[in-house]
Amino acid sequence: QDSLIKPGDIWGRNVSSQVLLVLEATREHTGRYACAAANSVGETRSETISITVFYPPECSNRGIRLVKETLSCNLKALPAPDTYFWHVQPTGFEPQNLTTGSHILPLDQINGPLSDFLKATCSGNNGISYQEVPCEKTFSFEHLRPQQPQQCDLAYEYGEFHIRCVPVENATYYEVSVWRLSTSNSSLVLEKRASMGFGTGQAMAQGGSWLVRAGLGEMGAGDEAGALACNRYGCSRALLLRPTENLLQAASPPWWHCK
Repeated sequence: QDSLIKPGDIWGRNVSSQVLLVLEATREHTGRYACAAANSVGETRSETISITVFYPPECSNRGIRLVKETLSCNLKALPAPDTYFWHVQPTGFEPQNLTTGSHILPLDQINGPLSDFLKATCSGNNGISYQEVPCEKTFSFEHLRPQQPQQCDLAYEYGEFHIRCVPVENATYYEVSVWRLSTSNSSLVLEKRASMGFGTGQAMAQGGSWLVRAGLGEMGAGDEAGALACNRYGCSRALLLRPTENLLQAASPPWWHCK
């Protein structure tokens, strides 16, 4: 519906002369225009013309967003941006400058681990001008870490304790830890931490290739073994297990070995 241009706001004061003067065009001036002239005989209206005001990119819709494992740079501009400039810096690493022809940046294009925070800025260019103020945001990827292992057990095989776990979705590697009961029996002390492999050749030959496993060495009553599922975004909480009485008995030397 047509609306009459009135003095003030974006139009200034003089809106009734033969010339409509706009000192500084903004996107609010985009639209379809017509003028009309009237005298004592009547009024005549001109044909309609369309005016489009181009403007440089600026942040829109919260600027940078994380969609699954992709950063999205949300800008508004006319025409739409054709080049995007990214400045990203994982905690503890040097900043990286990336240029893309799309508004998205997959996380796998960023060098370094993402287990802590990522500072990111993005801006665009649409051929009219570069963006003056970039979009900025700091991201945490804790929600992209694997879930805590749920299906794990301890076994005594081939002369040592093993921890075995069913693989966890979205995990790319696993860590295992062994906690020893202190000599005072008052606390647990971390003895070792290592990556969990896929078992020895002997264990694999007897099946169980669907399990990830790691050798723990000797364990005693009160000791604990922990399993964590990890990826580039960090590790899950540890699942802690203690050896059962039956396992401890299986690991004990025969009575005739006792001194």
